[in-house]
Amino acid sequence: MPRISLPAQVLLIVAVIFVGNACACKKVTKPIKKIFANPKVTEVDGHTCYTKESIRIDQGMPAYTNNGMANDLSADACKKFCKDQGFKGKIVGVTPTECHCNKYMKYDGARDADKCSIRCRGNDQQFCGGLGYVSVYPA
Repeated sequence: MPRISLPAQVLLIVAVIFVGNACACKKVTKPIKKIFANPKVTEVDGHTCYTKESIRIDQGMPAYTNNGMANDLSADACKKFCKDQGFKGKIVGVTPTECHCNKYMKYDGARDADKCSIRCRGNDQQFCGGLGYVSVYPA
């Protein structure tokens, strides 16, 4: 059997280590790719603020808009409306005149909470979005 020189053995060991580490890196990066391939927010911990363009509603999801409810509109009223409609999602979106029963929001639409500074007419302790922004709450 032919003998392998010491420099060839070292080179072989380095190649095996390098290839093994390269495979481990591929396994680590797969979950990261999945996050950015499907960027959506389906849960929030409390009041958060998003651009109105980031609202994503499944076709047929209920929403109400200024049909005599604007004076009573609040995060709580929106949650109740969505629940009464059989909505099973985890978030709701509220503007001064709209309630949205959302399955998710677009990930890149998140903004600082100070953009959603309009108080709700139905509960001035809650925020109902801002100009071009929607307040998002857990359902």
